[in-house]
Amino acid sequence: MPKHNAHHAWPNQIDRDPDIGVGPIAFAFTPEAATNANGSTRFLARYQAWLFFPLLAIEGIGLHITGIHHIVHKRNRAAAVEGLLLAVIWPCT
Repeated sequence: MPKHNAHHAWPNQIDRDPDIGVGPIAFAFTPEAATNANGSTRFLARYQAWLFFPLLAIEGIGLHITGIHHIVHKRNRAAAVEGLLLAVIWPCT
């Protein structure tokens, strides 16, 4: 939660936003980062605008998997209700 709050307090500000420079989406947030990149990092930096939405979709799938994993391992009434709602609503989306 503190990282999330810091991100929203200083969005996209270098040295203040904790999400800058973390992960493949932020590989080339600055021109210096783009020129210093090599290998797969350079590829991601060069095509990050085109890769943003596919990477975001993959992240969404990962969040679904994590949510299902959490529901299966929690095993209480709230998790059962959440699992039922996911089973009913997910095919509709």
